[in-house]
Amino acid sequence: MIAYIVGNLIGFIENGIIVENNGLGYLIKLPPYLLEKNKNKKGDIIELYISHQFIGESQQLFGFESISDLESFQKLLKIHGIGVKLALQIISSFKTNPTLILDLKGDRIDSLKSIPGVGEKTAKRIFEELKGCFPEFSEVKFDDKAKLAVDALVSLGVSFQKAKEVVIDTLKDVQDLNIIKSEDIITMAIQRIR
Repeated sequence: MIAYIVGNLIGFIENGIIVENNGLGYLIKLPPYLLEKNKNKKGDIIELYISHQFIGESQQLFGFESISDLESFQKLLKIHGIGVKLALQIISSFKTNPTLILDLKGDRIDSLKSIPGVGEKTAKRIFEELKGCFPEFSEVKFDDKAKLAVDALVSLGVSFQKAKEVVIDTLKDVQDLNIIKSEDIITMAIQRIR
């Protein structure tokens, strides 16, 4: 079983990449957000945690940038009605949309239903399974941009707790967290405070 790989990103295929390691090329499927993140990194060294899946007569490799993402993927596959394609989409959605985490924390499934391939029944199953499984759902994780925004608000005299709440609220309105700049988060958050 392959569990980890470091190699040269030599090419792209639909939904995945080819990584060369010791003269062998490994075809590795990625969550959409990770594929997008690496689209301009051909020739770079890449490090991935691997889920080695046996599907029918074939074997497939699925790559993730952290062990927690790998574990989340494996937990999702245990939920009835979720296959590898939908699990990858869900992982990607959680990485790019903090509203999903906030909705799970608030006992709501609306955002889950916005994921392509997830209907009412599947959203309820996912919600029930994920609510207790993922420790990261109990606390919203901030990326560097959000942390910078909170720090900026605190430096302007806003309490840490208030700054954190305003930034979380601001991030709910953001369509793509990969594109937004920390300056934009700060500006939007300041407007919410006024």
